[in-house]
Amino acid sequence: MLLQTKGKRDNRHFITIKTFRIMANWASTSYVIEGSKAEVSKVYQVIDDFMSGRKQPVAETASDDWEGNIVKTLGATDEQMKKYLRGFIQWFDFDGCVLRIDAEEAWGATDFYEVLGELMPNLTIYFSVEEPGCEIYATNDADGKYFADRFYVESAVNNNYAHEYFKNRKTTMLTSTFTSIR
Repeated sequence: MLLQTKGKRDNRHFITIKTFRIMANWASTSYVIEGSKAEVSKVYQVIDDFMSGRKQPVAETASDDWEGNIVKTLGATDEQMKKYLRGFIQWFDFDGCVLRIDAEEAWGATDFYEVLGELMPNLTIYFSVEEPGCEIYATNDADGKYFADRFYVESAVNNNYAHEYFKNRKTTMLTSTFTSIR
């Protein structure tokens, strides 16, 4: 993201423009993809082909782990490729039933799951995203099938830091989890 600011006019009535490059806060996003074995396997194979180097990135400046490679290979249109695709796969695994993907994405969940869902509407795509810098913690897994945690508590006492996840409000409020920092 570029940010431009205008400076003051100098003696010759010119405006100085300064350009700053703002780096993204990286969010950790986990995906779990369900569907027919054939469709989920197809997505897995495309990811594996890029990550193993058997397939070259779809753009000259793209890296092997860019999420855009996957959706483009699966048939994304130029319009779909204009969506917010700023994520990079860190890990993936297919157990024969579900595909699990961990990605680093700029600012929060990107449009990867949306575009993938448009291309393969019979897939069910769950995600959980965490970006602590902007306090983004979100999931579309309302029933907690794969991402059951609903509360995240972080504390710091006397330079001792701790954090923990909880599934419900009651255990969040009742559990004394930070005994090690007392």
